[in-house]
Amino acid sequence: MRSASCVVLILAFVTPALVSSKPIALEEVVITATRSERDLFWTPASVSVVTEEELSRFNFATTTPELLREEAGIFAQVTTPGQGSPFIRNLTGYHTLILVDTVRLNNSTFRSGPNQYLATIPLHSVSRIEVLRGSGSSLYGTFAMGGVINVITKEPAFSEEGLKARPFLSLKLASANRERAVGGGFEVNAERFALLVEGAFRQVGDVRPGKGVDVLVPTPKDSPYRGAVKTIINSNPNPPPETLPEGAWTVDVEAPTNWKGYTADAKLRVKLGEGVLKLGYQASRQPDVPRYDKVSTRVYEEYFFSPQNRDLIYANYRQGGASITLSYHRQEEGRKSRKWKKTKRTIKHDTVHTLGISAQLTRSLSDHKLTVGTEFYYDALDSWREDRDVTTGEVLKRTKWGRFPDGSTFWDFNLFGQAELKLTDRAQAVLGARFTRYETRSDLSSRDPAFGVFESGGNALTGNAGLIFNLIEGVNLYANVYQGFRAPTLNDTTAVEVTNEGIDAPSPHLKPEKSISMECGAKFRSERFSGSVAFYHMKVFDLVTRVPVEEFFAGQEIPKLYRDIQAEHPEINIFVHANIKEAVIRGVEAEGRLRISEKLTLYGNLSFTRGKDVETGDPIRREQPLRGTVRLLWEPAERAWVEFFIRGAAKQDRLSPGDKRDPRIQMYGTPGWYTLNLRAGTELPYGMRLSFAVENILNRRYREHGMGVDGLGRNFIVELRR
Repeated sequence: MRSASCVVLILAFVTPALVSSKPIALEEVVITATRSERDLFWTPASVSVVTEEELSRFNFATTTPELLREEAGIFAQVTTPGQGSPFIRNLTGYHTLILVDTVRLNNSTFRSGPNQYLATIPLHSVSRIEVLRGSGSSLYGTFAMGGVINVITKEPAFSEEGLKARPFLSLKLASANRERAVGGGFEVNAERFALLVEGAFRQVGDVRPGKGVDVLVPTPKDSPYRGAVKTIINSNPNPPPETLPEGAWTVDVEAPTNWKGYTADAKLRVKLGEGVLKLGYQASRQPDVPRYDKVSTRVYEEYFFSPQNRDLIYANYRQGGASITLSYHRQEEGRKSRKWKKTKRTIKHDTVHTLGISAQLTRSLSDHKLTVGTEFYYDALDSWREDRDVTTGEVLKRTKWGRFPDGSTFWDFNLFGQAELKLTDRAQAVLGARFTRYETRSDLSSRDPAFGVFESGGNALTGNAGLIFNLIEGVNLYANVYQGFRAPTLNDTTAVEVTNEGIDAPSPHLKPEKSISMECGAKFRSERFSGSVAFYHMKVFDLVTRVPVEEFFAGQEIPKLYRDIQAEHPEINIFVHANIKEAVIRGVEAEGRLRISEKLTLYGNLSFTRGKDVETGDPIRREQPLRGTVRLLWEPAERAWVEFFIRGAAKQDRLSPGDKRDPRIQMYGTPGWYTLNLRAGTELPYGMRLSFAVENILNRRYREHGMGVDGLGRNFIVELRR
């Protein structure tokens, strides 16, 4: 059945390629799928690319995750403004690896669900994004089961015309969220060195959705919603009170959702011998970001990520096909919370220090290419908690356990290799393998001496194989098989973490997750048309999921550690993690670009996924509905452009038990939605560029599936750049 589906999908896309004329001569080169430069058309994997030109023309984003929202197979989820978490084939969080200039952003505190960390990458510094859709474990390790997002930042260029310098400037204003942003910097270019320094400030107001209101409905604890406050979107801005469910209330402007942030980025490149040394620094500061879904539901009086800071320092030396990178990452995350109508404020503060080293060598051997390398990353945590009475200022409690036990560590060591083989003039293969050793250590005895010091580790071996075949000129068919692997992290095993469903408790009994993925598809490239279609099927074994603590210990005495957490949070559900037997995720992705005329271009993509827990038959968490984008670009002059585009998704009422407990997901599922949008721009003298956009022209009130806030209402945006 899966093979037949593959054939149907491929034939559906072959027709426009066959009627096109000669193939395009220019190649689009990507590096993420194979860790070396390779023509995308000859890459046996699904890769999305956000190019520098697209970023400069169409970038009206507020955060870096929003740059991906129009890409096939990717959903840029937002729990609260100022954050964002990419879903790749319905996996997110610690299943999706984020790289910044080849340095791993993920660490062992990343949680399974949506998180905020991609949004800490400075938006103004992004030059290109490549996304490997599908498991990258054999090339990138434990966090890449769902895919890889490789963010490539701007680099200063060397000059062959003597010393040169130029400034940068950007200004942005938006109406629906009162966004104000300003950025600036400079670049210095010389024959043997180049320097780039940039910084930005962004202040964003509360979310003003489209016409209508959100109706928030409390539910009983003995219902499938387990007491969660659920949302129903009503397009009537003034619904009669008698039509509202008992105990419900309405919300128009979603507050608090305002936030501000500061970012900085510096990069120095120096020619040393026959190679280039690159030194980089990135900084991100978000003083207070409110978590709206916790406050709007009246579970918490206040809940802030305070602060959310990140610093990255790295040095890379590259000569020919060899490179080595040393990095230090510092992620500082605070949580400031106070429950509804309570006077105790809890501050949790966790700082992760990550040291990394990676080395890679790529060599061409006749018509083939070989890549080998090694990676090592070490996480060490500083953690503390303080409880204080907000009325008296009295400190009620201080401990060395914020969300994690203080002094916890996690490390992983990796060896990998990949061969790119030219079998014939019309067939190529890619084979890869990776060995991983990981270890976790954390002292749980401060909460329950019976748990003592938790130590765990293991080994993993993963591999991949891909084949691509040139069917006819301009049409390539491909297939691949990938193994995936994810080691239990500190977040899985030791965290006491507030989540969308309740509070997660330590779960030191977990096993690693494993997966196997199969994919087939076709790629097209001609003078007027380019595109791809892919069909994938993934099986995940021992997938980690939440289980209510009462169910997990049914018929047994609940350990003291969990009883203490229950006593501290009597009105909130407590969960532990457990490995379910098996989950299946399958889907279809298609994208295309058609050059209608010299001035008119049509773009489009479509994604569909289905997943289920094989044991229970329940859908997987946050299963994404059918979604897509259509864009029509008109370029009336060399320096001007206008684009009309539509984004939308079908309804999604296939809800897992976790979805029903999740206050972010609407009570009866997520209705279908669409927005009509227009954007335009022109180049001005002195290297200036003026851009303008109107988003959600019809001012529709909607919420994307799994988001914690509604989409913005009618939004006017103006941006000036140099």
